[in-house]
Amino acid sequence: MSNALISVIIPVYNVEKYLSRCIDSVINQTYKNLEIILIDDGSTDNSGKICDEYAIKDNRIKVIHKQNGGVSSARNIGLDVAKGNYIGFVDSDDYIENDMYEILYELLVRNQTDISCCNKFVLKKNKFVVSESFPTKDGILSFDDVLNDSKHDFYIWNKLFNKNLIGNVRFNEQLTLGEDLLFTYQVLQKIRNIAFYKEAKYYYCDNSNSITRIRVFKKEYINQILFYEKLLNYCEKNKLKIGYKKYKHLQINWIINFLSWIARETPIRNKESLELLLKYARKNLFYFMFGKFGIKSKIFLIVSCLNFNLASNIYKLMLKLKVIK
Repeated sequence: MSNALISVIIPVYNVEKYLSRCIDSVINQTYKNLEIILIDDGSTDNSGKICDEYAIKDNRIKVIHKQNGGVSSARNIGLDVAKGNYIGFVDSDDYIENDMYEILYELLVRNQTDISCCNKFVLKKNKFVVSESFPTKDGILSFDDVLNDSKHDFYIWNKLFNKNLIGNVRFNEQLTLGEDLLFTYQVLQKIRNIAFYKEAKYYYCDNSNSITRIRVFKKEYINQILFYEKLLNYCEKNKLKIGYKKYKHLQINWIINFLSWIARETPIRNKESLELLLKYARKNLFYFMFGKFGIKSKIFLIVSCLNFNLASNIYKLMLKLKVIK
């Protein structure tokens, strides 16, 4: 299909500082046949106003204002109204190079795949560096290859999706962590293969309001652990050793994160989630001991498995002494 319509879905919430940079990077794409859907998710700053101003400037922009319901509900509304043959996602505090969608579209069509993707830049110490999500040469991977590739990620924003492939798949609005991973996993299971472009075209700008910086545990975060358990079962069943090792490491990292967040609480608010996390921690203790984890993390997890109250008290003392952050 020559010059097909691409719908770019951008959820917007209180990002007035970054929003113009994001929208400018999309409207200036070398691929012009775009539908740009800005979903203002109940912003309380000037983000909604900025969206409306851009809609006046560019008739490809459609603005939807809604009550705050989270990024998943905003993306779902975008999917419901999108008219494009292909779907792209951009986060409103990020931006893209001006030829990203031209490259992803040509890659997808040339290889007759349902998904194409590129590598990304990430901000580290105020400098953008390439973070390779895919191999260092262009090519095609099957679903199993994707899972068994040590560099692949499940983020949605460095990809272009065939809308027919997405079908009725939607983001889980109950999740505030890992919702994009689950969505991409559900979509990827339908594919024959995925085409990738070795160069980075997406600029990922982690902001100070991210969940990993706030470090407050919520009950639904347990779904992140269960998601990785699903991936691990699939990898084990299909003998994907590299994938199994990768997702096991990621799962344990999140277990450590979540236990450390709960350790900050006084009193502990969700003992059911704590017990489940400790169950998975004990189950993976041998793997953890011989894995590539820091010594502080290893001590914390071992003590947590033996006596979480003691681990929590030690953790709070270390925070007070500023031994950890």
